[in-house]
Amino acid sequence: VTAIKNQGQCGSCWAFSATEAVESQMILGTGGKLAISLSPQQVASCSPSTGKYGCLGCNGGFTEGAYEYLKSSPGLANAFYIPYGQSLTETSATLACPTEKVEAIAGPMEQLSGGYATVTGYHYATAPCTSGGCEKQDLNKLKKALEHTPVSVCVNAGSWNDYTGGVMTSQACGPMGAMYQDHCVMATGFNTTAPTPYWIVRNSWASTWGEEGYIYLEMAKNTCGLADDATIPEVKLDLTAEEHAEAAVKREAMYQRATLGA
Repeated sequence: VTAIKNQGQCGSCWAFSATEAVESQMILGTGGKLAISLSPQQVASCSPSTGKYGCLGCNGGFTEGAYEYLKSSPGLANAFYIPYGQSLTETSATLACPTEKVEAIAGPMEQLSGGYATVTGYHYATAPCTSGGCEKQDLNKLKKALEHTPVSVCVNAGSWNDYTGGVMTSQACGPMGAMYQDHCVMATGFNTTAPTPYWIVRNSWASTWGEEGYIYLEMAKNTCGLADDATIPEVKLDLTAEEHAEAAVKREAMYQRATLGA
């Protein structure tokens, strides 16, 4: 994963969640070679408000809507080329889509504008729950997915403002049903050896929040509904056979570090 980000006072969590998921696919796919920060501002400003997954910038959106936009876009720019411009301290209108910059991402000045990502699609880590209480989500599928990659998830974060650390129980988080989803973040792993096993979840409220930007959620249940809408983007990487082999070796080393050699 890249460093913890801060969405500020803009409801662009869905754009951050999708962007961070794309970043992680680039990191994993290249064995750490392409560990660059991408632009949640581009996603928040340019994802259309129309269609099944219409997005409204700072007024909310869907990670699926972000991926659908990126599938038709020249690419997802790096965070230096299209930086985040929403206020961190005050509510502000969503910035306009920088159309000319987006169109130039893969143009003749590509070397000057920097790296970008190409998203071709997405899939679910476990079947989504779009209605009802969502109490029977397949947590084992989510766990298996997290052994290979971070996963974008959307949750009920109504109780998160008071979180300062430790494991938040399912009871403390409240309903896990689809209608309660109000925040999108990223599940990055889990800890089954703790007294209360937990999911490790990355937020976008700065590193001063929670566990240095993360929150731990009780693993025994679909706590906060984190398995309701768990997505993984598909990123195109133009690697040679030699680069693929090198990336595979580096991914294994990354896995050993993440699991402490387990």
